Amino acid sequence: MVKIANAMERSNLHHRLVHSAVKPLPVLMKKKNITAESKKKTAFWGLKKNDDQTSNKTHGVDEIKQNLNKADDCKRATPMIQFQTKKQPALPPKKNDAEMLELFQIAKKSADVANAKGILAAKEETCICVETLSLLICYPISSTAKETRLVMEKLHRLTKHKDRKICNSASSLHQHWTQSIRDQQP
Repeated sequence: MVKIANAMERSNLHHRLVHSAVKPLPVLMKKKNITAESKKKTAFWGLKKNDDQTSNKTHGVDEIKQNLNKADDCKRATPMIQFQTKKQPALPPKKNDAEMLELFQIAKKSADVANAKGILAAKEETCICVETLSLLICYPISSTAKETRLVMEKLHRLTKHKDRKICNSASSLHQHWTQSIRDQQP
């Protein structure tokens, strides 16, 4: 019994090794050279055979041309994206929004508190200031309002703040509002 089990295990092992091994790739067969007899036969019928080298070259070119002419499934035509042009507002606002001025005052006060506490101790105030300055980008600013010049001067001072987060957000808001004021002027 033991001998039969060992023999079966060996045959299973042999079967697994033989059949699971990577089989070698078949060797490409070379075309036989055209003999003198075949040349005579083709000459009799008026047919002319090309040499092996030229026939291989043209065969490869035909395959390439066929592959190029096939429609690729993986390539899809990209849909045309229609860009919408920015519409200029009909009339710029005559006055600055009261909510916008209130948000700016909150940002200015939190920046002052953050400056007094120091960069490391005033993380909450810095966060409040940066968030309110980022909210202010949505609000339009009037170039004709009286308080615009004062707001822009205070904002310019915030661009020189010690904390780089406040400085960066204030400079981006300053740049945005300056551009909107330029756009409003004729």
